Amino acid sequence: MRTKNGIELDLKKSIYKYNYKDYIFHFSSLLYLQKFCNEVDEYVNTETKKISIKYNININLDEYLYLAFYRKIEKRGFYVLYKNKEVKKYEINFVGEVKHGARIDKME
Repeated sequence: MRTKNGIELDLKKSIYKYNYKDYIFHFSSLLYLQKFCNEVDEYVNTETKKISIKYNININLDEYLYLAFYRKIEKRGFYVLYKNKEVKKYEINFVGEVKHGARIDKME
């Protein structure tokens, strides 16, 4: 249900969506969607640089960082689809590979 100010209270029905790779992020308002669109690239670049400098590794955490930034922006809930399946807020795991082939499993 959308309020008179255009805020969608049910994120599953929201018209405010952002697609990234196989993810669809649902927002409760146009304001939150615009904030996400305008700031997500800078957030991902900044956090990637911090990790690279701190741990002296090159690792691609873009998908994880998109999810982390979504959680920071969207204050009225959490509804993200990955390949048309719902991503649960507290079940986000990352499985990836670092530059030299060592695996990182279930990093949060």
